[in-house]
Amino acid sequence: MKLARRDEARQSVALQARRDGAPGEADADSASRPGRSAESASSAKAPQRADDTAAAQNSDGNARNVDWEGRVLGHLAAHKRYPEDAISRRRGGVAKVEVTLDAGGRVRAASLAAGSGTLSLDREALAVLRRAQPLPAPPLERLSDGQIRIVLPIHFDLNQAG
Repeated sequence: MKLARRDEARQSVALQARRDGAPGEADADSASRPGRSAESASSAKAPQRADDTAAAQNSDGNARNVDWEGRVLGHLAAHKRYPEDAISRRRGGVAKVEVTLDAGGRVRAASLAAGSGTLSLDREALAVLRRAQPLPAPPLERLSDGQIRIVLPIHFDLNQAG
C-alpha cells in the first residue's frame, strides 16, 4: 500500500513538473524519498532567494541558446547526406565538429573535434557545414569579437538513412 502511494505521488509530481515546464525526473525522485510529500517536492521549485529569482529571469537567454543550437542541428540534418559506403557497411555514429561562425551564420572555420570511427561519416560531417551555409544566425549575446565557436554533434543513424 505504501509503495502504491509513493508511485502515485511520483506520478503526480512528474505531471505537475511537466505542466510547469520543469524536468520531472528530479522532482519525482525527491517525492519518493521518505519524509517528503508531493506538496513539499513541488514547493521546493519556488525561488527562495534573490539569486534564484535572477537566475530564473535569465533563463530566457539559456532557452534562446538551446533553441538556436536546435535550429542549427535541424538545419544541418536537412542538408546531411548519408554516405553510400557507410550504409552498405552498416556504419553509424556521431562526429563532433568544431565550428566558428560569424554573426550572419557563415562558417569561418571548421574542424573535426571527435571522429565517428568511419572516415566517410567524418568527411560528410564537415561537408554538410559547407553545403548548409548560411546556418541560422547565432544570438548576439553569444558572439565574441563578432563570432562564436561551438562544437556540434552530427548524428548518423542507419534508421534515418536514405
